[in-house]
Amino acid sequence: MTKYIKSAEGFPSQLHLWDPQPTQAAIVETKWVDVYPSNSLEYSDEINFTIPSMESFMLESVDIFTELRVLTATGTNPAADQNVSTAPHLAASLWRNVEVEVGGVPLVQSYENAYGMFKFWDDVIHNSHDSKPLIKRREGLLLDTVGDKDGSENLVFYPTTGSPKNASGQERAKVIEEGKKVYLRSEFNIPLFKQGKLLPSEVTYHVKLTKNNSGYILLAADTNTDEVHFNKVILRCTFQRPRDAIISAIERRLVKERAIYHADKKIMTTFPVSNGTTNIQIDNLLNGPLPYFFLVCVQDRNALIGNKRSKNPYSLRLVKS
Repeated sequence: MTKYIKSAEGFPSQLHLWDPQPTQAAIVETKWVDVYPSNSLEYSDEINFTIPSMESFMLESVDIFTELRVLTATGTNPAADQNVSTAPHLAASLWRNVEVEVGGVPLVQSYENAYGMFKFWDDVIHNSHDSKPLIKRREGLLLDTVGDKDGSENLVFYPTTGSPKNASGQERAKVIEEGKKVYLRSEFNIPLFKQGKLLPSEVTYHVKLTKNNSGYILLAADTNTDEVHFNKVILRCTFQRPRDAIISAIERRLVKERAIYHADKKIMTTFPVSNGTTNIQIDNLLNGPLPYFFLVCVQDRNALIGNKRSKNPYSLRLVKS
């Protein structure tokens, strides 16, 4: 690409007797680094990563690449047309806990299944309808099209006659049937990684992903014993290297002034509701600074914990008022 300072320099190429003045691009190199776990996937539910510091390279984004299969309790491929499906957002359901630390400072709330809930609602609410096919292909997001929670938890994905009540559930079941390998590419839903600015160079990030139990990921009868097997989990990090002059300018200014990274703080809080209760009052729902956005949802405890496969974690109870 050539940048002409004066319009008179816009000569035809045949008249370029001297080299044209090149454009000084701010970013001179992009590098993709695949970070592999530092421990075995097979023998631990916790998967640890260290995103290394890169001299002169600034971190732009992080994606989670996952390869998995659903197998029987004995490790064999399930038979075809089994009434076993997945939660409506497969990528969001994979991690029970997510921890990210920089210099010993945690960047996310460590609360069971908070990461999956945040990611589900972020992707459903903040993405346009046109982007849904891409998210479905990359992350396994396919919402139920039924009218109530009972329909979203209908477990007959392959009826003997007619069509299933939950057609989306059947479509998700076909993705995992007979032990097929499933490949997911999921944006790491950490506010600091999504705030739009390049992160400083020479900073090390420690990441811990805790696998979710199969009862949360799968949607099936409570007596089902199929298990989710993680074959591979990789963090793909995108780094950018600015020109040396820009890095020097940034470093000179950092000596005088801190760089502020504005990122959301996401917090999930749960409140118990007794069986049979039709009205509930919650005092001090919001403590501290008021959020710019919040959701109030009613969910089954068993669905949130994932100890019952028949419960759909991403379908909610209706609230009249």
